[in-house]
Amino acid sequence: MANYKTIERNSQIYVVVLLVLLGLVFSKPLISQNIRARFLKESINQEAGSLIFNVAKVYNKDNKKIKIKPVLLVPEGWAVFNSAIAEKVIEANDSIALSFRIKIPQNATSDNSHKIVFQLFSNENKLILQKAFRVQTIPFHDWDVIVPNERLYFFPGNDRITFEMKILNNGNTIDTIRLDIKPGNKIQLTTFNDLDLPSAIIIKPGTDTIIKMLAKYSFQEDRIFDLSKIQIHASTNIIMIYRAVILEKYSDNYTPFEIDHNLPHQVEFGFRTFNNNQEVLPFIKTSGIATFSNEDSFKYNFTYYDLTQTENVIGNSYYNFLYTHKELNIGLGAFSSMMGRNLY
Repeated sequence: MANYKTIERNSQIYVVVLLVLLGLVFSKPLISQNIRARFLKESINQEAGSLIFNVAKVYNKDNKKIKIKPVLLVPEGWAVFNSAIAEKVIEANDSIALSFRIKIPQNATSDNSHKIVFQLFSNENKLILQKAFRVQTIPFHDWDVIVPNERLYFFPGNDRITFEMKILNNGNTIDTIRLDIKPGNKIQLTTFNDLDLPSAIIIKPGTDTIIKMLAKYSFQEDRIFDLSKIQIHASTNIIMIYRAVILEKYSDNYTPFEIDHNLPHQVEFGFRTFNNNQEVLPFIKTSGIATFSNEDSFKYNFTYYDLTQTENVIGNSYYNFLYTHKELNIGLGAFSSMMGRNLY
Protein backbone atom coordinates (compact mmCIF):
# COMPACT_ATOMS: atom_id res chain seq x y z
CA MET A 1 0.00 0.00 0.00
CA ALA A 2 2.86 2.39 0.83
CA ASN A 3 4.54 1.75 -2.52
CA TYR A 4 1.26 2.44 -4.33
CA LYS A 5 0.89 5.83 -2.62
CA THR A 6 4.50 6.73 -3.45
CA ILE A 7 3.99 5.91 -7.14
CA GLU A 8 0.74 7.92 -7.21
CA ARG A 9 2.43 10.95 -5.61
CA ASN A 10 5.36 10.78 -8.05
CA SER A 11 2.93 10.57 -10.99
CA GLN A 12 1.19 13.72 -9.80
CA ILE A 13 4.53 15.54 -9.62
CA TYR A 14 5.43 14.45 -13.16
CA VAL A 15 2.07 15.70 -14.46
CA VAL A 16 2.55 19.11 -12.79
CA VAL A 17 6.08 19.45 -14.19
CA LEU A 18 4.85 18.49 -17.65
CA LEU A 19 2.05 21.06 -17.51
CA VAL A 20 4.48 23.77 -16.43
CA LEU A 21 6.83 22.95 -19.29
CA LEU A 22 3.99 22.97 -21.81
CA GLY A 23 2.84 26.32 -20.44
CA LEU A 24 6.28 27.78 -20.89
CA VAL A 25 6.47 26.50 -24.44
CA PHE A 26 3.10 27.86 -25.53
CA SER A 27 3.03 31.06 -23.49
CA LYS A 28 6.46 32.44 -24.46
CA PRO A 29 7.97 32.87 -27.90
CA LEU A 30 10.69 30.53 -28.99
CA ILE A 31 14.01 32.37 -29.25
CA SER A 32 16.39 30.41 -31.43
CA GLN A 33 20.00 30.11 -30.32
CA ASN A 34 21.16 29.45 -33.87
CA ILE A 35 19.95 32.78 -35.31
CA ARG A 36 22.01 35.90 -34.67
CA ALA A 37 21.68 39.49 -35.89
CA ARG A 38 23.58 42.73 -35.66
CA PHE A 39 22.94 46.26 -36.94
CA LEU A 40 25.22 48.36 -39.06
CA LYS A 41 24.41 51.20 -36.62
CA GLU A 42 23.47 50.41 -33.05
CA SER A 43 22.49 54.04 -32.43
CA ILE A 44 21.67 56.91 -34.80
CA ASN A 45 21.56 60.69 -34.34
CA GLN A 46 19.30 62.32 -36.91
CA GLU A 47 17.20 65.43 -37.47
CA ALA A 48 13.45 65.17 -36.98
CA GLY A 49 11.51 65.00 -40.23
CA SER A 50 14.27 63.16 -42.11
CA LEU A 51 14.98 59.55 -43.16
CA ILE A 52 17.28 57.16 -41.34
CA PHE A 53 19.02 54.19 -42.98
CA ASN A 54 20.22 51.01 -41.31
CA VAL A 55 21.10 47.40 -42.15
CA ALA A 56 20.38 44.27 -40.13
CA LYS A 57 22.69 41.35 -40.92
CA VAL A 58 21.12 38.02 -39.94
CA TYR A 59 23.25 34.86 -39.43
CA ASN A 60 21.96 31.27 -39.60
CA LYS A 61 24.36 29.07 -37.63
CA ASP A 62 22.18 26.00 -37.98
CA ASN A 63 22.96 23.07 -40.29
CA LYS A 64 19.69 23.52 -42.14
CA LYS A 65 18.13 26.43 -43.95
CA ILE A 66 15.41 28.50 -42.33
CA LYS A 67 12.61 30.70 -43.61
CA ILE A 68 12.20 33.98 -41.72
CA LYS A 69 9.61 36.75 -41.63
CA PRO A 70 11.18 40.11 -40.59
CA VAL A 71 9.11 42.75 -38.76
CA LEU A 72 10.06 46.30 -37.74
CA LEU A 73 8.29 47.90 -34.78
CA VAL A 74 8.56 51.71 -34.81
CA PRO A 75 7.11 54.41 -32.51
CA GLU A 76 3.71 55.87 -33.30
CA GLY A 77 3.84 58.32 -36.19
CA TRP A 78 7.03 56.84 -37.67
CA ALA A 79 6.90 55.19 -41.11
CA VAL A 80 8.91 52.33 -42.65
CA PHE A 81 9.98 52.86 -46.29
CA ASN A 82 11.31 49.53 -47.46
CA SER A 83 10.35 46.62 -49.69
CA ALA A 84 13.17 44.35 -48.44
CA ILE A 85 11.32 43.62 -45.19
CA ALA A 86 9.67 40.50 -46.58
CA GLU A 87 9.94 36.74 -46.14
CA LYS A 88 13.46 35.45 -46.73
CA VAL A 89 15.25 32.10 -46.75
CA ILE A 90 18.67 31.83 -45.13
CA GLU A 91 20.72 28.84 -46.16
CA ALA A 92 22.51 26.72 -43.56
CA ASN A 93 25.56 28.44 -42.07
CA ASP A 94 24.90 31.51 -44.18
CA SER A 95 23.79 35.12 -43.66
CA ILE A 96 21.75 37.83 -45.37
CA ALA A 97 21.64 41.63 -45.07
CA LEU A 98 18.29 43.41 -44.71
CA SER A 99 18.38 47.16 -45.34
CA PHE A 100 15.57 49.51 -44.38
CA ARG A 101 14.66 53.19 -44.23
CA ILE A 102 12.49 54.85 -41.61
CA LYS A 103 10.90 58.32 -41.74
CA ILE A 104 11.14 60.31 -38.50
CA PRO A 105 8.13 62.57 -37.92
CA GLN A 106 8.71 66.31 -37.64
CA ASN A 107 7.46 66.40 -34.06
CA ALA A 108 9.66 63.58 -32.75
CA THR A 109 10.97 64.78 -29.39
CA SER A 110 14.67 64.99 -28.68
CA ASP A 111 14.21 64.75 -24.91
CA ASN A 112 14.54 60.95 -25.02
CA SER A 113 15.77 58.33 -27.49
CA HIS A 114 13.40 56.27 -29.64
CA LYS A 115 13.51 52.47 -29.78
CA ILE A 116 13.29 50.57 -33.09
CA VAL A 117 12.62 46.84 -32.59
CA PHE A 118 13.66 44.27 -35.21
CA GLN A 119 11.89 40.89 -34.95
CA LEU A 120 12.22 37.62 -36.87
CA PHE A 121 9.44 35.03 -36.99
CA SER A 122 9.67 31.46 -38.21
CA ASN A 123 7.49 29.96 -40.90
CA GLU A 124 5.19 28.82 -38.06
CA ASN A 125 4.94 32.45 -36.80
CA LYS A 126 7.14 31.72 -33.78
CA LEU A 127 9.38 34.54 -32.59
CA ILE A 128 12.94 33.36 -33.10
CA LEU A 129 14.87 36.64 -32.65
CA GLN A 130 14.36 40.16 -31.30
CA LYS A 131 16.89 42.97 -31.33
CA ALA A 132 16.66 46.76 -31.06
CA PHE A 133 18.61 49.92 -31.85
CA ARG A 134 17.92 53.51 -30.79
CA VAL A 135 17.43 56.81 -32.60
CA GLN A 136 18.20 60.14 -30.96
CA THR A 137 16.75 63.17 -32.73
CA ILE A 138 18.79 66.36 -32.85
CA PRO A 139 17.09 69.10 -30.79
CA PHE A 140 15.81 72.23 -32.52
CA HIS A 141 14.25 75.24 -30.81
CA ASP A 142 11.24 76.95 -32.34
CA TRP A 143 9.00 78.86 -29.94
CA ASP A 144 7.08 82.11 -30.15
CA VAL A 145 5.16 84.63 -28.06
CA ILE A 146 1.85 85.91 -29.44
CA VAL A 147 0.12 89.04 -28.10
CA PRO A 148 -2.69 91.20 -29.56
CA ASN A 149 -1.58 92.93 -32.76
CA GLU A 150 -4.09 95.76 -32.51
CA ARG A 151 -4.24 98.42 -29.83
CA LEU A 152 -6.32 97.84 -26.72
CA TYR A 153 -8.58 100.55 -25.32
CA PHE A 154 -9.63 101.74 -21.87
CA PHE A 155 -13.10 102.94 -22.74
CA PRO A 156 -14.85 105.68 -20.72
CA GLY A 157 -15.83 104.53 -17.25
CA ASN A 158 -13.55 101.48 -17.40
CA ASP A 159 -9.97 101.40 -16.14
CA ARG A 160 -9.29 97.68 -16.78
CA ILE A 161 -8.39 95.58 -19.81
CA THR A 162 -7.90 91.83 -20.06
CA PHE A 163 -5.84 90.23 -22.82
CA GLU A 164 -4.00 86.97 -23.48
CA MET A 165 -0.35 86.18 -24.08
CA LYS A 166 0.19 82.83 -25.80
CA ILE A 167 3.51 80.97 -25.73
CA LEU A 168 3.81 78.03 -28.09
CA ASN A 169 6.61 75.54 -28.66
CA ASN A 170 6.90 74.25 -32.23
CA GLY A 171 10.31 72.70 -31.56
CA ASN A 172 11.09 69.15 -30.48
CA THR A 173 12.59 69.79 -27.06
CA ILE A 174 11.51 71.25 -23.72
CA ASP A 175 12.33 74.94 -23.36
CA THR A 176 12.50 77.12 -20.28
CA ILE A 177 11.53 80.60 -21.44
CA ARG A 178 12.51 83.54 -19.26
CA LEU A 179 9.98 86.39 -19.17
CA ASP A 180 10.66 90.04 -18.37
CA ILE A 181 7.33 91.89 -18.60
CA LYS A 182 7.52 95.66 -18.09
CA PRO A 183 4.28 97.69 -18.01
CA GLY A 184 4.33 101.47 -18.42
CA ASN A 185 4.37 103.76 -15.37
CA LYS A 186 0.61 104.34 -15.66
CA ILE A 187 -0.27 100.63 -15.81
CA GLN A 188 -0.56 98.03 -13.06
CA LEU A 189 -0.26 94.55 -14.56
CA THR A 190 -1.10 91.19 -12.98
CA THR A 191 -2.45 87.88 -14.13
CA PHE A 192 -6.22 87.55 -14.42
CA ASN A 193 -6.28 85.82 -11.02
CA ASP A 194 -4.47 88.82 -9.52
CA LEU A 195 -1.23 86.85 -9.16
CA ASP A 196 2.29 88.08 -9.82
CA LEU A 197 3.58 87.90 -13.36
CA PRO A 198 5.57 84.72 -14.12
CA SER A 199 9.32 85.10 -14.55
CA ALA A 200 9.73 81.85 -16.51
CA ILE A 201 7.63 79.27 -18.33
CA ILE A 202 8.59 75.62 -18.92
CA ILE A 203 6.90 74.38 -22.08
CA LYS A 204 7.02 70.92 -23.65
CA PRO A 205 7.45 70.40 -27.40
CA GLY A 206 4.29 70.57 -29.47
CA THR A 207 2.32 72.35 -26.74
CA ASP A 208 1.33 75.90 -25.82
CA THR A 209 0.33 77.83 -22.74
CA ILE A 210 -1.87 80.91 -22.35
CA ILE A 211 -1.39 83.57 -19.69
CA LYS A 212 -4.39 85.83 -19.16
CA MET A 213 -3.35 89.36 -18.17
CA LEU A 214 -5.21 92.10 -16.32
CA ALA A 215 -4.08 95.69 -16.97
CA LYS A 216 -5.27 98.54 -14.73
CA TYR A 217 -4.92 102.22 -15.61
CA SER A 218 -3.58 103.84 -12.43
CA PHE A 219 -2.59 107.38 -13.50
CA GLN A 220 -4.33 109.95 -11.28
CA GLU A 221 -4.28 112.92 -13.64
CA ASP A 222 -7.46 113.27 -15.68
CA ARG A 223 -6.61 113.13 -19.35
CA ILE A 224 -8.81 113.00 -22.42
CA PHE A 225 -6.28 110.82 -24.24
CA ASP A 226 -3.37 108.74 -22.98
CA LEU A 227 -1.07 106.12 -24.45
CA SER A 228 0.82 103.33 -22.63
CA LYS A 229 2.94 100.34 -23.58
CA ILE A 230 3.58 96.91 -22.06
CA GLN A 231 6.97 95.55 -23.11
CA ILE A 232 7.58 91.78 -23.12
CA HIS A 233 11.10 90.35 -23.35
CA ALA A 234 11.17 86.54 -23.73
CA SER A 235 14.46 84.66 -24.02
CA THR A 236 16.37 81.42 -23.75
CA ASN A 237 20.09 80.89 -24.19
CA ILE A 238 19.50 80.64 -27.94
CA ILE A 239 16.47 82.78 -28.88
CA MET A 240 15.37 86.28 -27.82
CA ILE A 241 11.93 87.70 -28.69
CA TYR A 242 10.47 91.16 -28.05
CA ARG A 243 6.75 91.93 -28.11
CA ALA A 244 4.74 95.01 -27.12
CA VAL A 245 1.10 95.68 -26.29
CA ILE A 246 -0.18 99.23 -26.89
CA LEU A 247 -2.94 100.59 -24.63
CA GLU A 248 -5.02 103.72 -25.29
CA LYS A 249 -7.23 105.53 -22.80
CA TYR A 250 -10.09 107.91 -23.61
CA SER A 251 -12.20 109.87 -21.17
CA ASP A 252 -15.09 110.15 -23.61
CA ASN A 253 -16.31 108.72 -26.86
CA TYR A 254 -16.39 110.92 -29.88
CA THR A 255 -16.97 110.62 -33.59
CA PRO A 256 -14.66 112.76 -35.73
CA PHE A 257 -16.32 115.06 -38.24
CA GLU A 258 -15.58 114.07 -41.82
CA ILE A 259 -16.15 116.27 -44.83
CA ASP A 260 -17.30 114.82 -48.12
CA HIS A 261 -15.56 116.95 -50.74
CA ASN A 262 -17.51 115.28 -53.54
CA LEU A 263 -20.73 117.13 -52.66
CA PRO A 264 -21.83 119.81 -55.18
CA HIS A 265 -22.19 122.42 -52.40
CA GLN A 266 -20.75 122.44 -48.90
CA VAL A 267 -20.22 124.76 -45.95
CA GLU A 268 -17.69 124.24 -43.16
CA PHE A 269 -17.63 126.17 -39.90
CA GLY A 270 -14.90 125.87 -37.27
CA PHE A 271 -12.37 127.52 -34.98
CA ARG A 272 -8.64 128.01 -35.23
CA THR A 273 -5.89 129.09 -32.84
CA PHE A 274 -2.23 130.00 -33.19
CA ASN A 275 0.88 129.40 -31.11
CA ASN A 276 1.46 132.06 -28.43
CA ASN A 277 -2.04 133.40 -29.05
CA GLN A 278 -4.90 132.59 -26.68
CA GLU A 279 -7.55 134.04 -28.99
CA VAL A 280 -9.95 131.58 -30.64
CA LEU A 281 -10.90 132.70 -34.14
CA PRO A 282 -13.95 131.25 -35.88
CA PHE A 283 -13.94 130.72 -39.64
CA ILE A 284 -16.28 129.68 -42.43
CA LYS A 285 -15.58 127.93 -45.71
CA THR A 286 -17.93 127.32 -48.58
CA SER A 287 -17.40 125.87 -52.04
CA GLY A 288 -19.32 124.24 -54.83
CA ILE A 289 -20.19 124.01 -58.50
CA ALA A 290 -23.42 124.79 -60.32
CA THR A 291 -24.20 123.60 -63.84
CA PHE A 292 -26.72 125.62 -65.84
CA SER A 293 -26.56 123.65 -69.06
CA ASN A 294 -24.25 121.25 -70.79
CA GLU A 295 -22.02 124.19 -71.74
CA ASP A 296 -22.28 126.54 -68.73
CA SER A 297 -20.98 126.09 -65.18
CA PHE A 298 -20.09 128.22 -62.18
CA LYS A 299 -17.49 127.25 -59.56
CA TYR A 300 -16.92 129.09 -56.32
CA ASN A 301 -14.68 128.84 -53.27
CA PHE A 302 -14.89 131.30 -50.38
CA THR A 303 -13.11 131.32 -47.00
CA TYR A 304 -13.45 133.96 -44.30
CA TYR A 305 -11.14 133.70 -41.27
CA ASP A 306 -12.44 136.49 -39.05
CA LEU A 307 -16.09 136.16 -38.19
CA THR A 308 -15.52 138.30 -35.07
CA GLN A 309 -14.53 141.20 -37.39
CA THR A 310 -11.40 142.11 -35.46
CA GLU A 311 -9.72 142.77 -38.82
CA ASN A 312 -10.95 143.90 -42.24
CA VAL A 313 -12.96 141.54 -44.39
CA ILE A 314 -10.72 141.69 -47.46
CA GLY A 315 -7.59 140.95 -45.45
CA ASN A 316 -9.13 137.80 -44.03
CA SER A 317 -10.98 136.49 -47.06
CA TYR A 318 -9.82 134.06 -49.71
CA TYR A 319 -12.09 133.55 -52.68
CA ASN A 320 -12.22 132.61 -56.30
CA PHE A 321 -15.13 132.47 -58.72
CA LEU A 322 -15.01 130.93 -62.17
CA TYR A 323 -17.69 131.06 -64.86
CA THR A 324 -17.26 128.77 -67.87
CA HIS A 325 -19.16 128.94 -71.16
CA LYS A 326 -17.89 126.54 -73.81
CA GLU A 327 -14.23 127.54 -74.13
CA LEU A 328 -14.66 130.91 -72.39
CA ASN A 329 -13.47 131.19 -68.76
CA ILE A 330 -14.14 134.30 -66.65
CA GLY A 331 -12.77 134.36 -63.11
CA LEU A 332 -12.42 136.62 -60.10
CA GLY A 333 -10.53 135.86 -56.92
CA ALA A 334 -7.90 136.60 -54.33
CA PHE A 335 -5.28 134.37 -52.72
CA SER A 336 -2.16 134.65 -50.57
CA SER A 337 1.43 134.22 -51.70
CA MET A 338 4.93 134.80 -50.31
CA MET A 339 4.85 138.27 -51.89
CA GLY A 340 1.54 139.29 -50.35
CA ARG A 341 -2.04 139.23 -51.57
CA ASN A 342 -2.77 139.01 -55.25
CA LEU A 343 -5.84 139.58 -57.37
CA TYR A 344 -6.62 137.94 -60.67
